[in-house]
Amino acid sequence: MDEPIPVKSVGTTFEILQAISREGPIRFSDLAAKLDLPKSTVYDHLRSLRRLGYVHETDDGYQVSFEFLLLGDRRRHKTDLFMNARREMEELATETGEHASLVVEEGGTGRAIYTIKGESPVEFKVYDGTQSHLGSTAPGRTILANLPRDRVNAVLDEHGVPEEGPETDREELFSALEDVRDAGYAVDEGSAIHGMNGVGVPIIDRQGTVRGAISVYGPVGRMSPDRMNGDLVGALREKANIIELNLDLTN
Repeated sequence: MDEPIPVKSVGTTFEILQAISREGPIRFSDLAAKLDLPKSTVYDHLRSLRRLGYVHETDDGYQVSFEFLLLGDRRRHKTDLFMNARREMEELATETGEHASLVVEEGGTGRAIYTIKGESPVEFKVYDGTQSHLGSTAPGRTILANLPRDRVNAVLDEHGVPEEGPETDREELFSALEDVRDAGYAVDEGSAIHGMNGVGVPIIDRQGTVRGAISVYGPVGRMSPDRMNGDLVGALREKANIIELNLDLTN
């Protein structure tokens, strides 16, 4: 459940940033019209964000700056999972020809921190940093399946059962997660992205803690059940094993 933001002005700042990120470049008049805020408030926040270097004003309007890219990439390079998985993800995308992603759990949601296109991917927008319900994607489901049950309940209390998934209630989801945990991988048949199928496997360290997951997604025509449950699972497990070994050696 959403909790009130203690410092309301911070919430206002990020409401403005999200609007600019989605719509930008955008002119002040158009931005103010989209937000249920006084124009003076929007103007003062924009002026502050410009001075801090997080927003730029161009001939076409306001745009978020690449300072956010610096913040995210700095955070990513301090993550041992990313540093140990990057090369394997690049090889996975090359070998499969599809989109390969590295996903972690953050605040009870899935966060794609690295996505690589293969040589023949369908063109669809996948941004590093994309957030999703853990139960709605193949990699997210493998993470959720390997979390302690009380942690899963806490995630579902906060975020609910995903509307995109095939399960309609918590018990159905728990049953599906048991199957995922037993199988060691999850398949997504068009739940997360219309017309796209995917398969994911977890990354589990030597302490038995799920650190994240890797996945491959592609168009339905190329991602048949036989391929997903056969060659792709094998390729993902091979890469996951290497990543897990590298994590164990560096920790």
